[in-house]
Amino acid sequence: MKKNIKPVVSLLVVLFCGINSFSQTYPDDTLAVRAILDTNGLTAVPVKSVTDSSGGRITKLDLYRKSLVKMPAQVGNLNALKALFLHQNSISALPAEIANLKALDTLDLKANKISALPAQIGDLTALKWLNLESNLLSALPAQIGSLKQLTNLYLRDNAITSLPPEIGNCSNLKTLELIKNKLTALPPEIGNLKTLQWLDLDTNELAALPAQIGNCDSLLALQLTSNKFTAFPVEIKTLAKLQNLNLSLNDLTSIPADIGSLTKLFSLDVSKNNITALPTQISSLINLNNINVSFNKLTSIPAEIQHAKYLSLLNCTANKLTSIPNEIGRLKYLWYLELDTNSLTNLPDSIVRLTSLTSLDLGYNLLDTAAMTTEVKAWADKNDPDWRKTQGITVGIFTVPVVKSSDVSLHIRQSSIQLHVPVSSYIRLLVYDVKGRLAANPVTAYLKEGAHSVPFDFSRLGSGVYYLKLSAGNNSSVYKLVSIL
Repeated sequence: MKKNIKPVVSLLVVLFCGINSFSQTYPDDTLAVRAILDTNGLTAVPVKSVTDSSGGRITKLDLYRKSLVKMPAQVGNLNALKALFLHQNSISALPAEIANLKALDTLDLKANKISALPAQIGDLTALKWLNLESNLLSALPAQIGSLKQLTNLYLRDNAITSLPPEIGNCSNLKTLELIKNKLTALPPEIGNLKTLQWLDLDTNELAALPAQIGNCDSLLALQLTSNKFTAFPVEIKTLAKLQNLNLSLNDLTSIPADIGSLTKLFSLDVSKNNITALPTQISSLINLNNINVSFNKLTSIPAEIQHAKYLSLLNCTANKLTSIPNEIGRLKYLWYLELDTNSLTNLPDSIVRLTSLTSLDLGYNLLDTAAMTTEVKAWADKNDPDWRKTQGITVGIFTVPVVKSSDVSLHIRQSSIQLHVPVSSYIRLLVYDVKGRLAANPVTAYLKEGAHSVPFDFSRLGSGVYYLKLSAGNNSSVYKLVSIL
């Protein structure tokens, strides 16, 4: 008889373990997920394939790209849920029962069709990470201010016109992204965000910042590309920790001396403005690593740039520079230097000291080889072998409005046409000779928003005077091009 006992005991142990494993998840959690799936026609999707569990409860629900159109009330039964991923669906609203998700710390709703958040969003007091990118939001509820633990808030590509003052109550917020919205102003309460490190406001309609922005003393990065600034926001001069500042694609005409107070600045981008000069106070930016001043109206670079001794990238493309300061030779870490499309006739002898260079563009200037020393010419030949081919060819940065305050910019190179289109539109570029005859039609197309490069060899037209007609929608402008080959 003893020989028959052991197999029976072993079988009982196996059965007991199997029963314990089967009851690992609460039935209510499983039924809630099943209801979400079935409501959206996903009857064949197993619950286990979209969930993770811990301690007998479902803690993660991942419904990424499942063609969801509705979030039923049963989601509120998942009160142990910590992470909910619903990105890239077609959900238009969240139920009030979402308030029951007290343990939720991650909520991803990117790329849905949500036009409004329920007030109950403020009940998610454990929430740390909230992604609402690419929805249809025009506003945030005041209850957003109840999210005291929130550290990351992503609101890119919506239609938000203003932020509620209560945003200032998100006392642990570190990242706030609002790219491609319709903001015309920020609330003064933005200054209460003492932990904020990254503020991205690219592609909005801001013309100014509130004075209180200067109180965000943990801010490391401020992105203001493609707004409506006509004056540099001096309110940021007290941001002692600021490392990255981007004000490209605005209407700035100058940079004030106050920029000298941003001594921790690592990257400065003010490209595609109308800036005519850099202040001498740039000498205070001793930690500056890269500066982009391309597509402006600079006629010179201040000698004080030498004090940015760690500078490694300097982009001065498409300005009106007639000279480069001799002090540039002291930038021993400089490896990227763009000086193309200017009016330079000579280079300083000290430029040959830039021995760290790996990228140099001297094209489309007026450099006179007779005025350059043999050493400088040899240095230029080594670092930019094609520089001689494009000297004396007059090129330009041409613009034509496509909508109010937005210009299509056209940059002519010898073998291509560079276009920047701020708003998707029908673009046409015609080239006429001096007698008014059509010589070429390089561009006739509906171009989407963004940068475009169109191959076109202007050398085939030969030397001479040409007229370029650039049209965007119903607007057009004519420019003169002198080609010397």
